[in-house]
Amino acid sequence: MVRRTVVVALCVLASAAGRAEAADWTSLRTPHFLLIGDANAGEIRDVALRFEQFREVVTSVFPQFKDTAASPPVVIFVFKNQKSFEPFVPLFDGKRVRLGGYYLGGRDINYIALAADSRGPDFQAVYHEFAHLLMDRIDPDLPPWFDEGYAEYFSTFELVGRDKANFGKLIAGHVALLRARQMPLAELFAVAHDSTTYNEGNRRSLFYAESWALIHYAMIGNRERFAPLMRFASLARGGDAVPTAFAKAFGIPTTTLDDELRQYVQGANVFLYSTAAIDQRVSNQVLGDVSRLAEPEAQAWLGDLLSHAGRTDEATTRLEAALTMAPDLALAHASLAALLIRQDKRDLAMPHLQRAAALNSPNEFVHFYYGAALVEQAAAKPSADNTDLQNGIAALARAVELRPGFTEAQNTLGYAYLLRGETEKARDVLVRALAEDPSDDRGALLLARVQLRRGQVDDVRRLLGPVVARATEPSVTDQARELLAQSAVVQRQQQLRREAGLTSTPAGAATTPDSVQTALRVYKPDFRERQAGETRTYGVFVGVECMPGQVVLQMRVPGSTLRVRAARFADVVFTSYRQVPVPPVVCGPRTPPDEVYVTWKGDNGSDGTPGEPGTAVAVELLPEGFIPEP
Repeated sequence: MVRRTVVVALCVLASAAGRAEAADWTSLRTPHFLLIGDANAGEIRDVALRFEQFREVVTSVFPQFKDTAASPPVVIFVFKNQKSFEPFVPLFDGKRVRLGGYYLGGRDINYIALAADSRGPDFQAVYHEFAHLLMDRIDPDLPPWFDEGYAEYFSTFELVGRDKANFGKLIAGHVALLRARQMPLAELFAVAHDSTTYNEGNRRSLFYAESWALIHYAMIGNRERFAPLMRFASLARGGDAVPTAFAKAFGIPTTTLDDELRQYVQGANVFLYSTAAIDQRVSNQVLGDVSRLAEPEAQAWLGDLLSHAGRTDEATTRLEAALTMAPDLALAHASLAALLIRQDKRDLAMPHLQRAAALNSPNEFVHFYYGAALVEQAAAKPSADNTDLQNGIAALARAVELRPGFTEAQNTLGYAYLLRGETEKARDVLVRALAEDPSDDRGALLLARVQLRRGQVDDVRRLLGPVVARATEPSVTDQARELLAQSAVVQRQQQLRREAGLTSTPAGAATTPDSVQTALRVYKPDFRERQAGETRTYGVFVGVECMPGQVVLQMRVPGSTLRVRAARFADVVFTSYRQVPVPPVVCGPRTPPDEVYVTWKGDNGSDGTPGEPGTAVAVELLPEGFIPEP
């Protein structure tokens, strides 16, 4: 079947090449972009200069946007004309959409595709989306009004010669709409990404228009409103309710700013725009050599573009054809593996990932996907040698090496260390990841689990408090609250251990790989099912008092000692979930004491007090690092 597909692929590819790809493919690398195209060298350099200059202007206004080292790479396709571009434009209802350019974002790579003969209006949508990319690197959860307002503001970028640019220009459609009607700012600020206002029809158009106008007003019309607007966005992002955050930042009601904005869009100042000088050194950044791309590599890049556009069959055709021409082309193996993973065909993807990793692909996502797949396998099927886990850690570390600050790879690497019981390494990796992206709530949840394993209750609370305040996803909020509840249990557990003479940190916090075979076994032991009339209590098993006709098991519980009896040891079910051998249960003090669940029945309503002990049913020695139920 695979061979037959490849033959068809080659036929299709040869036909396509004859129609739209006769020209040679070349590439140009600049400090922030990789450009690939069948356009001539001068056209490719012009596009490279345009985007380097756009980035320079945006980051001169917001210097914090300059740090994009950890962002996915940006690849720009420059097609020589509309005919060459046509096979790669987006589809709508199965038909190609005629446009001059588009942006395609992804967590592994960002694509911009355009025709060399595209004009100003064609670039506006691309600039808008690229502005999002720059802002998302700083905070991917910016309020929609802020995110869209600035993207619209910068979308009007236009060059004036080679050393100056205008931006923040009038968007006539927005002004016409706002002069007819306006959305109250209290409503604008309440819009979320899943709101109907953000996603449907006329309300969406009004939302975009007013978001643009608010930013335009703060940037050009009244600069005194700029700093309060930034503070308001920060406070709201930090968890303050919108009215509270606005009052703190502005000291006025939103209706006052409503009136100011209404007057602004009706006046002449809305026609003003900003101008910025561009450092001549930017032009020198695009003077490198334009290199020829071999046909298999060009087809692999085009296949990856189609893959990210969701055109699976066309992408597969090109990628398989590229591998037929060049079996050791790491890029094609990596892209085909990613395509198969997106189709949930991991078994088919693994050989391509292994091949690409063995070829030492410079694509960080090859190593990330490979490492993540190995870690997933190790978690699902724990083994004593943990070979998959070790290889997964090596692959993830390579991904981070290739792209420092690669948050997703760092989080998965931290999880892998947690599975090995190396909680110190897990903590260090996850702390670095969270420093790179403080808004990563899921990364914070994972770090909190590590801190719980280490018994660092105060750190968990400091970490998760802001997550509960700011998270918008119910699943994130629920997990954070669950972990906070567990932190209270761990605190009581630590107190009980101290009372019993044990160290205050649970054994699971050990940092050697052999201390825990897998974290999954720590969190989900297969406990004995309780029967009617039975009570299960967490405690520390401190000793056994033996007397004629019975034994009494002594458990240290919060605030007291629980004593439960049995006629003989054989009448109690003893089970150990520990990964290391434990001493037999005998008369006398238990050295060292063990954390246990004891299951017992009260005698005639007894609650297990020393004077009227209950009957012991089962004692389960808890695994290292186990956190009892709240």
